[in-house]
Amino acid sequence: MAEEVRLSPLAKSIIEKLSNSFIFQPTITYTNEQANNAISVEDEFQTIRNNMESVYAVLADAEKKQSANNSIKFWLRDLKCIVYDIDDLLDEAVTDSLQHNVKNGDFRPKFRYPFRSFHLTTEMLEIGAKLECVVAKMDEFGLVETENELLNNNIRDHDDDDNDYVRDYYSKYNPIIIGRDEAKHEILSKVLSVSNADSLSVLPIVGMSGIGKTTLAKLVHSDVQNFDIKLWVCVTEKDVNYILSNIIQQVNGVNIEDSSKNNHEELIEKINELLNGKKYFLVLDDMRLDDELEWKKLEESLPIGKEGSMVLITSRNVKFASTVKTMEPYMLGGLQKHECWSIFKQLAFEGVADEDARYSNLQKIGKSIVGKCGGIPLVVRVLASMLRFEDVHEWQRIKDNINDDSYDAHKIMQLLKISYDKLKPQLKQCLAYMSLYPKNHVYNSSEIVDIGIALGLFKQVNGNKESKKSAIDGFELHDLIHDLATNILGDELVDVATTENMAKVSCYTRHVIWRHECSSSNSLAPKELATELGKAKKLRTFRLLGVNIISCSVLEEIISKLEFLRILDLSGGLMEELPKSIGKLKHLRYLDLTKNVIIQGLPNTICKLVNLDTFHTKGCVRLKELPKDMYLLLRLRKFSVTTLQQSLISTKTNELSSLQHLEIYSCPRLVSLWGSDVNAEGLITSLRSLIISGCPKMTRLPDCIKYLVNLERLTLQDCQELDLEEGQEALQGLQNLEELYISSLPKIARLPHAIILSAKPSLRTLEIDDCKGLIHLVDPLKDWFGEFQTLHYLVIKRCPNLLTFPNSICRLDTLENILILESPHLAKSCSLTPQSKALDFTLIHHVLNIQIDDAILTKKRNHQIQHKRYV
Repeated sequence: MAEEVRLSPLAKSIIEKLSNSFIFQPTITYTNEQANNAISVEDEFQTIRNNMESVYAVLADAEKKQSANNSIKFWLRDLKCIVYDIDDLLDEAVTDSLQHNVKNGDFRPKFRYPFRSFHLTTEMLEIGAKLECVVAKMDEFGLVETENELLNNNIRDHDDDDNDYVRDYYSKYNPIIIGRDEAKHEILSKVLSVSNADSLSVLPIVGMSGIGKTTLAKLVHSDVQNFDIKLWVCVTEKDVNYILSNIIQQVNGVNIEDSSKNNHEELIEKINELLNGKKYFLVLDDMRLDDELEWKKLEESLPIGKEGSMVLITSRNVKFASTVKTMEPYMLGGLQKHECWSIFKQLAFEGVADEDARYSNLQKIGKSIVGKCGGIPLVVRVLASMLRFEDVHEWQRIKDNINDDSYDAHKIMQLLKISYDKLKPQLKQCLAYMSLYPKNHVYNSSEIVDIGIALGLFKQVNGNKESKKSAIDGFELHDLIHDLATNILGDELVDVATTENMAKVSCYTRHVIWRHECSSSNSLAPKELATELGKAKKLRTFRLLGVNIISCSVLEEIISKLEFLRILDLSGGLMEELPKSIGKLKHLRYLDLTKNVIIQGLPNTICKLVNLDTFHTKGCVRLKELPKDMYLLLRLRKFSVTTLQQSLISTKTNELSSLQHLEIYSCPRLVSLWGSDVNAEGLITSLRSLIISGCPKMTRLPDCIKYLVNLERLTLQDCQELDLEEGQEALQGLQNLEELYISSLPKIARLPHAIILSAKPSLRTLEIDDCKGLIHLVDPLKDWFGEFQTLHYLVIKRCPNLLTFPNSICRLDTLENILILESPHLAKSCSLTPQSKALDFTLIHHVLNIQIDDAILTKKRNHQIQHKRYV
C-alpha cells in the first residue's frame, strides 16, 4: 500500500504539457543561439513525451503487480520521482513565460507559451536521461500494456460529481440508518437512569471499526432530552487540551484565545465556569486515549456538573472501555442480514423504483454478498456503492472474492482497497490528497478543488469558468478510509509532531504536516523543523496544525529550502510578518494565512507569485493593508480577505483578471470596495461568487458591481449600515445571479426592485435571515416578486416584522420549497393547520414542500397533501 499512489493523472498532464503548452518556432526576437536551442529543446520534449507515453501504457499493470514484486515497487518509486521532476521543470518554464508577460504588461489568458527557459535545457537533458534508464528497465518486468481511460481524453477539469462519488463511498455519516432503533432506546434508557451526583457518569459504546458506533452515538445525541448542554468532540488522536478547548468553544459559540489553548490550568478554570451547576451530555467520539494517565487527566479536568450529567464514549478498545466506565459498556454488534440487505439495495439500486423487477438477476448475488458482510454497515455500504453501476459479471467476481463473514480491521482495509482500485484515476489521487487534512475534518467540494488545482490534479482555470456543479459540504471520511488515504500516499506524507516522526522525512517526502503540541515533552521546535526540512527539498505541501508562533527568520529558512512548494498553509500559525523571500516560491498555488491574529502587513513580493490560485487572509484582524500590486496575480481564482483598510481601491483587487470567488470578511473600517469610476474593463467580470460579511461601516454597494455579469452567488451579511435601496444601480446587471443570501442587514425594509428586474431569469435560491427591519418582501405598490422565473427555494428566518408574502408569489410555478423559521407574523399568515383559514396559505398552496417552524407540509405532484408536525 505504501507506494500505490496512481501516477496516471499527473503523468497524463505532463504528456499534455509536452504536447500542447509550448511554442518552439523561433521568432524575430530570438538570437541564433536561442533559435538553435529552441529546436534542440523541442526534440528533447518529443523524446520525453514518447518515453512518458511508453511508461504510461504499462502503469496500470505495474501498479497491480507491485504488491507481489518489490523490484516493480522500487521501479515505480524511481519513476514517480522523475515524473515529479519533469512536472517541476515544465512548471518553471511556464512560470518564466508568465513572469515575462507580466513584466511587459500582458495579462491576457494564455493556452500556449513561447519557450523562453533555455537555461533549463541542461536540466531537461539530465531528466530525459534518467527517464531513458527507467524505460530500459521496463521490459525486465514483463509489464503488459493496458487501455487507460485517460489515454484518449484530455485531463479534465474538476467535477463535483466525482466529489459526490467519494462522499457516497466513504462518508463517515450516511443518511441510510437502519437497524439501530433498539440500540438507541437501550442507551437512552441507561442515560436517563443516571442519578449520580457525586461523580461523573461514563458510558462507553464499544465495537469494531465500521460497526456504526459513531452513527449510534449521533442518534443518541440528537434524541436525548432534559440536558442543559449537549456537546460533541471528535477525539481520535487529539490530546486533553484539544478536547477541553473544543468543549469551551462549543459552549461559548466562539473560538477561545489562541494563547490559552495550551494552558491546561486556564482551560480547567474556564470549563468549570461554564459547566459547573449544569446538567451536560458530552460525547467523546472515537476515544483513543489508551494511556490511563491521560484519561485520568481528562476525567479530573471535567466538572461533575449537575446530577445526571453524562459522558458517552465510543471506542474500539474493550480494555480501555472497562478502565474508564462507571456503567457497564454497551457492546455494539452487527446488523441483521435483512437490515444489511435494506442498506445494500438502497445504494446498489439507487434511484430505481422497481429494482426487484429490473434487477432480478442481481438479487440472488447481492443477497449472497450481504450474507458475507458480517453485519458491518461500512462493509455493506462500500460494496453496494462500488457495485452500483457494474454488470452481473463484476457482481459475481466480487461475491467469489469474499471468502467469509468474519472481519477485523485488516480485512476491512483489504475490502476498502478493492473499492479504491475501482475508482477513476483522478478520484484515487483525490482520495489520497484528503489525507492532507486531519481525521474528523469536515470536507467540502470547494477545498478539495483548491487542493486538487494546487497539486496539479485539476486544471488551473487561467481565466476560464470552472466546472459549474452543485457544492457538496459537510461530509467526513470514516477513520478507516482516512487510514487508507494515508497509506496510499505512503512515504510521500509525513505527519510531524515529534522529533521521532521527523526522522521519516526523506528525499521522497512531498507533503509535511506539522502538528506542534506544546504539551508534548518531545515536541519539535520550529528551529529544529526548519533544519530537518532540508532533507525534503522537493516538498510540495507544508501545512501547520496547532498553535505555533514562528519567527520571520525561521519561516525564511523554511522557504529557502522548499522552492518547489505548491501549498503553504500557515493557518494554524502566528507570525508578525512574512519574509520577502516568499516571492521566490514561483510554483506556489495555495497560500493560507487564515486567523493569524498578530500579522500586520504583507510583503509586496507576494505579488510575484504569478501561479497563485488560492489566497486566504480571512481572520487576520490586524492586517493593515493588502500589497499594492495585487492585480499582478493574474491566475488568482479564489481570495478571502480581512483588512483594516477603508477601501480596496489602492490594491487594485478589482483588476484580478481570473478571480472567481471573493470573500470580504470582518473588515471593521471598510467603507467601499472600489471607486465609482471603475468601469467594466477595469473590473473582475470573471467573478462568480461574492461574499461581503462583517463590514459595519459599509453603507452602499459600489455601482460598478452591475458589471459583474457572471456573478452567480451573492452573500451580504452582518453589515449594519448597508442600505440596498441607496445602491440600487449596483444590482442592475446581475442577470446570471442564481443564489442570493441576505443576513443581519437591519436597514433592509424590502428587496430592491433592481435585484428582481435583473435576476428574474436566473435566481433559484433566495434566503433572508435576521433582518428585523424587513416588513415587506417587495414594495406593495410594485409587486414584481412574481417575475422570478426560476425560483426554487425561498427561506425566511428570524424576520419578526415581516407581515405577509406578496400576492404575486402565487405566480411562481417553479417554487418548490419554502422554509419559514422564527418569523411569527409570516408564520401566522401562512399557517399549515388544516382548519386554518390563513390568507397567505392560498398564495403558496401550489408549493410542494413547506416548513413553518415545527410544522411540515409535503405535497406530491399529484397534489396529495401530507401534514407532519415535529414537537
